[in-house]
Amino acid sequence: MTPALDFLGVLPNRDSNAISGFERALRSLETPVFTRSPPTWLGRTVKCVAYAGAFIIGVGLSKSLVIGLCALAITDLAITAITNRFITQPPIKTLRSIQQQYQRAAQATENPDPLRRLEEMVGMDEVAEQVKGIRSKIIVDNKRRQLGLVTTSSSSHMVFTGNPGTGKTETARIMAEILFELGIIRKNKVVYADRTTLVSPWIGATGLKTEQVIKSAIGGVLFIDEAYALIRETDDKGAATGRDTGKEAIEKLLLMMEKHKGELVVVFAGYPDEMKTMLTANPGLQSRIQHTVKFKDYTNDELASIFRGFCNKSDYTLSEEAFSALKEKISQMKELCEKRTFGNARAIRNLLDKVITTQSKRLTELTPCATFRFA
Repeated sequence: MTPALDFLGVLPNRDSNAISGFERALRSLETPVFTRSPPTWLGRTVKCVAYAGAFIIGVGLSKSLVIGLCALAITDLAITAITNRFITQPPIKTLRSIQQQYQRAAQATENPDPLRRLEEMVGMDEVAEQVKGIRSKIIVDNKRRQLGLVTTSSSSHMVFTGNPGTGKTETARIMAEILFELGIIRKNKVVYADRTTLVSPWIGATGLKTEQVIKSAIGGVLFIDEAYALIRETDDKGAATGRDTGKEAIEKLLLMMEKHKGELVVVFAGYPDEMKTMLTANPGLQSRIQHTVKFKDYTNDELASIFRGFCNKSDYTLSEEAFSALKEKISQMKELCEKRTFGNARAIRNLLDKVITTQSKRLTELTPCATFRFA
């Protein structure tokens, strides 16, 4: 397999109809001109004529055999350079463009519509509408740029506000897929970060640490969870430090966001009130945020449906009696927690883990472990 065709091995489960056009284009680019249009003997004849002409002209003008040989050598170098540059070597930029188009086509085959997946998630209707609006605006802005019209914004940085477990992380993954399909980012990847990964306990080291994280996300999406923690003047244990180390991280973020404009999308996530305070205290950051997505808490019925979905994915069946008891359990859990501390879907995932552990313990007590047989 040739190097250019190695690009086709980037993604598994390729659909032949989706990529046949890209394969043909790559193969045609890698085929030397002399083997797909003029016959081989004609190319060799042209080379021989060029060599003979250069030698004769060199000897005729200088009356020296040495000069003739030098002219022959220079001609050979020139022909080799021209052949390698314009004939036998495919245009690298063209190949990269085809690679990106292939990746988008292959991904579209595997994941038909990321926005539809978001719409099908329990309790995410309002979030899906907000994401749909962002997607539509990006599409229209791209079209306006193609027509030479003025666009209102050139940034795709976002803020996700909501309590824990409301789907912010999963939405960031889906958002990355949408931005990749629209050509806003080059890579369909999300790099996750928080205060611990951006801020260093050592004075002067935060900038370097933040820069390393940002560089790892270039070409994709950088998702910063609990971003408001960057403005607190405490260490990871909550003790006062006497210095604002997170401010250095924010300054580096602003610098790198401007430096890599068009190459990076940053998503800041956290509690609604804290995120509002953070943006108000940093006008430079606020001016770079173009989109805000708000995540609401799940209702009891939505949380029960999420629990049932987790069960189905894990090959467990939830009876109707258990489903009724589950709703009562969820109500008790929410009453015992403050609104901002309840984990929503994350708490439901933890509840399922406890239920599975309890069931496993009960089964092993009823039936000795030695009688279990696994295929």
